[in-house]
Amino acid sequence: MLGLGKGRISIISQLHEQGNFANIFGHCLSSKLEDYGFMFIGEDFDYPRCLTWVPMSSDVSNYSLMAEVVYGDHEQSLLGGNQVFVLDSGATDTYFVDPLYKKLLTKIAEMPLQKVPGNDKHSYCWEDTRRFRFITDLRNHFSSLYLKSGNGQDLEIPPENYLTITKDGDACLAILNGSAHGLKNFNLIGATSMQNVMVVYDNEQQKIGWAPVTGCTQPLNCPTYTEHIGTLRNYGNFANKKFHNHLLLLVLLLLETINEILLV
Repeated sequence: MLGLGKGRISIISQLHEQGNFANIFGHCLSSKLEDYGFMFIGEDFDYPRCLTWVPMSSDVSNYSLMAEVVYGDHEQSLLGGNQVFVLDSGATDTYFVDPLYKKLLTKIAEMPLQKVPGNDKHSYCWEDTRRFRFITDLRNHFSSLYLKSGNGQDLEIPPENYLTITKDGDACLAILNGSAHGLKNFNLIGATSMQNVMVVYDNEQQKIGWAPVTGCTQPLNCPTYTEHIGTLRNYGNFANKKFHNHLLLLVLLLLETINEILLV
């Protein structure tokens, strides 16, 4: 396990202090079992043009941002005022604090769907006249969630990243009640809500980049910027080569650290 946090003992911070890399890293987590996604470290990376940049909060222990959540039409805020959202790809699930969680449920309940019993993990599920089977089925009934930052930029969470389809063909809310799980002062965006999203953590400029993509294979395909794909043809080989070189240096640094501990 690699420590990729903001603290001085993280691998990223140690490499940065040694002058090896800029204090920047990113990842793309694939929703497909046959794809592994990828990560990168450093500034030598060809960012997709579709990245939306928002300010990173000053929290020294977490990658987080201040935003309000808007459902669908960008006009009706689910909860007034800014909320703290921690981005943690090491956590599987996404959690909203109780007031926000309840307002999201209220918003979904306005749709012409029938509520049905959930399961041990997902308490809130809905059925349509026909079974939900594909991502397109979710998009036809549910809207995206948007984390609206103070700089006017929105980070999109599409329906398939906050809903799940059961074996019975029901759509269930995959966001959990954070207040019921001990999260009192912040919301948490986990790996489920980052699937097929390019996320960049730029500690140099204190900002976070976010871009939904059609898949975490190279070249990255931004749905609204397909005309730009021609400039990204060599992206895959570049990213893979950079990742393997960076991984080798990470392993060497880890071995050096272990050796120093053993000598103490």
